[in-house]
This record gives sequence, structure tokens and C-alpha cells, in this order.
Amino acid sequence: MSVRRRLVWLVVALVMTGACVKKVERLATAPAKKRVLTASREQVIELIRQYSAVQTIKYGRLGVEVEGYYPDQEKKESYPRGSGYMVVQQPQWILMNINNPLTRSTVASMAANGTTFQLFIPGDNKYVTGSVDVSPEGDNPFYHIRPQHVAEAIFVRPLKSSSQEIFYVYEDSDARFSYYGIAEVNVAASPPRLIRRLWIERSEMQLARQQLYGPDGELVSDASYGEQVRMGGLPVFLQISLLRPLDRYRLRFSFEADAARVNEPLEESAFTVAQPPGAEVVEVKKKDGP
Repeated sequence: MSVRRRLVWLVVALVMTGACVKKVERLATAPAKKRVLTASREQVIELIRQYSAVQTIKYGRLGVEVEGYYPDQEKKESYPRGSGYMVVQQPQWILMNINNPLTRSTVASMAANGTTFQLFIPGDNKYVTGSVDVSPEGDNPFYHIRPQHVAEAIFVRPLKSSSQEIFYVYEDSDARFSYYGIAEVNVAASPPRLIRRLWIERSEMQLARQQLYGPDGELVSDASYGEQVRMGGLPVFLQISLLRPLDRYRLRFSFEADAARVNEPLEESAFTVAQPPGAEVVEVKKKDGP
């Protein structure tokens, strides 16, 4: 018997005895990954342009949940789901009122006008105010909440391409979804640093996530977006989950589409919480020195 025939018979024998049986497994594919859409770079940029074209939003009714984290104590605190209303305007103008859903009384009122913020918590009878760029301090994460943080999550800044900032588009995926990612980089910094990442979910071709980064590459804001609708041809978020890892709190918002208005004119006087008589005023200031 030739060498070739011996090899053939050896392979047959191995297969018959199960020593060389091929194993076939079916891999489950998430539904969203079965209907992945394709877009050009220009189409991806146009989609972000539509989000950034939203200049003002009035949310007449909203639901909000608040969580605060205490890593040193390994605990989390949360408030029951509240209700309220919100008015926002590009870039960081906002007025938000949160009510107790049972008593309808105010739990917190907050506003920011781009330069200063105000936060009034009736339960503590404290009126907190200061510059929007002052870093929060203290152990209580609920006092780290800033109205401008919410505005940053609701709005999507336009993409920039200049001698100082560039962006690029790439593909990414996880177990459930496929994405087009956009990374914004400050190339004028030394070394260049990441500013923002955007995640476009490709089965619906809509923005699913927006992450903002600090000067040392730290993640400062992580906003995830759920249900969305179009108003006046523009995409508007109806569900937002905002995580502020350094400030140690999370906010979850749900808005009602029939109580929302987009790109209506707003008065600057709308973005102020007046100091209530008798409230303790807490002015947050920048520290002197490094």
C-alpha cells in the first residue's frame, strides 16, 4: 500500500473513531447587530449637526431619579422618583425644578446662566450659589449637582475641525450594538488630549452616548440616551442617564414628548432661582493658591 493511501485510511479511521470530529456551534447575535445600517463620514457628521441644531428645549413634565455615591463608605443613597419641569438653552443656560411626586412640594430648584449657578434645597433651607467653574467640595454628593452638568448632557456641541481641535470617525461594538464612534482631540495641548467621545448606535442611527473628558484625560461626564423623537425635524432626547463619576452622583431623566417644545425664544430672566427670604446663603468660591 502506498504512503498516500495509508494517510487517507488514517484520516478515515480518526474520523470514524471521533478523534478528529469538527465541532460546530451556533453563535447568538443580538437583534440590533443583525440590522446594522451603514453611513458615510459625511452622513455621520450631518447627524451630529442635527443634534447640535437644538438650541432651546422646554420640558413641561419630567421624571427624575437621583443617586449619590460614597465610595469610602461603600454605600449608595437615592431619592424617590420626583417630577418637575425644565427649561434649557445652548450652551449652559438652564432652569430646573424637582417636586415631590406625593406632596407636589419643591425638593430642589436650580439654575445656571453660563457664568453663575443657584441651587435651593427647601428641606435644608439652603441657597447655594457661585461660579459655574468652581469645583464641588465636601462629602455630600447631592451638593455636587450642578445645573450646567445637566445642560451639558442634554445638548450636543457642534463638531469642530481647526488647528487646535480635530475629530475622527471610527467603528466600535459591544455585545448588543454596533456603533460609529467620534473622538474629538485637542491637538494644541501637549500632549494632545481627548475632549469628547460620541457613540452612534447603528441599528437606529441615533446618538446613544456622549462622554466628556477633563484636562488629564479623566472621564467627567457620561450621558447615555434612550428613547428619542423628532420635533421640527430635529432629534430630541426623552430619556437620559447622566453619570458624573468624579462628582459621585447619577441623574436619570424621562421626559414626555407632548409636553416638550423645541427652539422657542426664551428670556434670559427665566434662568434664575431667586433667593428665598430667610434661607441660609452658601456662596461657593474658588480656593486661593494651588
